[in-house]
Amino acid sequence: MGQTMTSPAVNGLRAMKHRQVEPSAPGRFAFVAPRHPDGSNWPWLTQIGPMRRHRFHAIYIDNTLKSIPKATSFFIRWQYWQAMRAVASADLVFLFSTDIGLGMSAWPSQFVRRPKRIYVGFTQDGAWSQKTMDRLSNALQRCDAITVFSEDERQLYVRRYRLNPDRVHLIPIHTDESDQYRQYPDERPIEQPYVLSLGSPNRRFTPIAQACNALNIPLVIITRPWHRSDSLDELARLGAAIITDADKHTSLTYLKHARFAAMCFETPDLPGAFTTLIHAMFMRVPSVVTACLGMSDYVVDQENGLVVPHGDQDALTAAIHRVWTEPDLHANLAELAFRRANRNYSLQAAAGQFHDLAMNLLSQNR
Repeated sequence: MGQTMTSPAVNGLRAMKHRQVEPSAPGRFAFVAPRHPDGSNWPWLTQIGPMRRHRFHAIYIDNTLKSIPKATSFFIRWQYWQAMRAVASADLVFLFSTDIGLGMSAWPSQFVRRPKRIYVGFTQDGAWSQKTMDRLSNALQRCDAITVFSEDERQLYVRRYRLNPDRVHLIPIHTDESDQYRQYPDERPIEQPYVLSLGSPNRRFTPIAQACNALNIPLVIITRPWHRSDSLDELARLGAAIITDADKHTSLTYLKHARFAAMCFETPDLPGAFTTLIHAMFMRVPSVVTACLGMSDYVVDQENGLVVPHGDQDALTAAIHRVWTEPDLHANLAELAFRRANRNYSLQAAAGQFHDLAMNLLSQNR
């Protein structure tokens, strides 16, 4: 897995597995997460592999109070207080999202029994203020373990947030699809072959649109109407078909049938698109990406995709041309991407690594 396979965090998780530390009875686990608008939850945590032997209490936090919007902040604080009381009897609790991490570590958490806590999937996805980073640093330092999505992020966040390196573990992003992508139709959304680029945070579509326009390659862009890094009108003038109202099902249907995915990032200093890239790998869709923080843990150049330097338009155009016109290269990248996804980013792989981490933390109590 490139850098991932040799990182100290992964080696630590392997060592946990060999120690085979198991409690005498199933653990009392809980997790606190944002409530998804579509009603979905986090099925892998409770239903996959070794995690099924434990008893779980799920707590979801609503981010808005629709009936009285002005009271949202008080509503959220009340929910956190209720969550703190609910997890007090647990052996271990998983915390999802930066908001949850901050909320569950703030006042009055010091007055409630706190179980072992794992902060899941930390990533900095924007130019945060120093005040926000200081608050998050205090919250993360109170956790017993923090998981990150790439070795680059691990090394950076240990320094930036003054974290104990032994508490920061690399567990890659994994698929959230428990039905092996069978629900996405085999009918193509459009007849002609196309390249797909999608997302909004830290995305730049103009370089991809310019490359596809020069190569006369059809391009579909799926983003949000509030995307500000590019002019949607200019992208349309460059020949891109732009979709701004796609839900997840529509987006992944387009991804499934794309010739390949192309991702270009506004800055190389932030991570981006890992979840989309994993979906693409499981669907045997290669990727052409520009380099960014943590990308080497997901796309290995010439193995499961092509990686070009950030800001190098000629290299980006050449990479898009190669994957579009070289069928043997495309087929090889697609197959190796699928193998890599099953090996590193499956629900089973993630559940096993989280289980090993949880058991190691509980064994420290004993």
